[in-house]
Amino acid sequence: MADWSKLPNDVIAHIANHIKVIEDFIAFGAVCTSWRIAATKDNFDVLSPQVPLLMLQGVHHEEYYQNIYSLSKKKVSPIFLPQVRGNRWGCIDIAVVSANANPFLTSDYVLMDHHNGADSFLAFWRPGDLDWTHIDVVNHAAVITSLVYHKGEFYSMSYSGKVRAYEIAGSNVKTRLVGEIDEFACN
Repeated sequence: MADWSKLPNDVIAHIANHIKVIEDFIAFGAVCTSWRIAATKDNFDVLSPQVPLLMLQGVHHEEYYQNIYSLSKKKVSPIFLPQVRGNRWGCIDIAVVSANANPFLTSDYVLMDHHNGADSFLAFWRPGDLDWTHIDVVNHAAVITSLVYHKGEFYSMSYSGKVRAYEIAGSNVKTRLVGEIDEFACN
């Protein structure tokens, strides 16, 4: 049997350049050390269209692994996601990435999500963070219906019509009330 780990680096890089599906590229990098070295953003077309992966709520193998359902392969697989550590999973109903960040092109982005259920809160994570930073929204008008990112800030709207801005600087969050929409203004 051939030892695939002993292939020349240029051949491994050539193979990596022809992989178009991100989950196949991740699996390619998990084969062995020499293949992992070739599995860099330089050897993957980060602009190629991808089928989304669905994260299964509350199902994980270890602290840093989460089960993901592949729509294209129609199967569940564990994937290494250190960003799930410390996130109190409940019902994540909204998730937003700052700007048009592509994690393969930059590590300068923030991921913010809203958890709805017994506890309602926002949480944000950026590459390199070990845990999520939680933002209490219960004191700010309970359940959030919308979350967007615009010009350096995240904005939320609650069921009661309150619009808030969240400016993230390091691990600090500056929150301010931007306005309140009168429920009768739309009639």
